[in-house]
Amino acid sequence: MRTKKQKKTHNGRAKRRMGAMRSDLHAWQKDMRGVMDNVGEATREVRGAVGGALDRLESWGDENLPGVREAVRSQPFKACVLSLGAGALISAFLLR
Repeated sequence: MRTKKQKKTHNGRAKRRMGAMRSDLHAWQKDMRGVMDNVGEATREVRGAVGGALDRLESWGDENLPGVREAVRSQPFKACVLSLGAGALISAFLLR
């Protein structure tokens, strides 16, 4: 059995530990808020970059579509091989 002094010492240690844990939790919450702010900012930047890339790709496609159609019509086998190769590369990158 514990004496009153031992119980008081034990309770004091438990309170200090709880206080330290509470302080650590508050620090962790503050850090996580900062991380989430950074993630939100990075997401906005990526959206802007992807949107710009899609716009450029669309304009490139509009300008070059007639030439691509003519190349596919004149060399269909080569177009199929290139398409299969591109699909294999894209799938290899996506599966990693």
